[in-house]
Amino acid sequence: MKDFIHRLPIDIVLQIIPYTYNVQDKDLLNDIVNYKETKSLLLKLYYNYWIVYAEQENIQQNRLLINDIFAYFNDVSTIV
Repeated sequence: MKDFIHRLPIDIVLQIIPYTYNVQDKDLLNDIVNYKETKSLLLKLYYNYWIVYAEQENIQQNRLLINDIFAYFNDVSTIV
């Protein structure tokens, strides 16, 4: 982790460091810990739906997932 932080631009490091001095919300910390597991699960679900079920071999489930996340946060429907 130390090496990763050293590779970041100083502007970003200066934005992150103040958060290390404060107690963080448990839900936020839980989200951070579970990020990798959640991402893997979502990609697997998208793969199973788009590649296996819908038989769309040329679709990149990563891109679909990102589009759906942006649509969700912008309150836009992705259903055609």
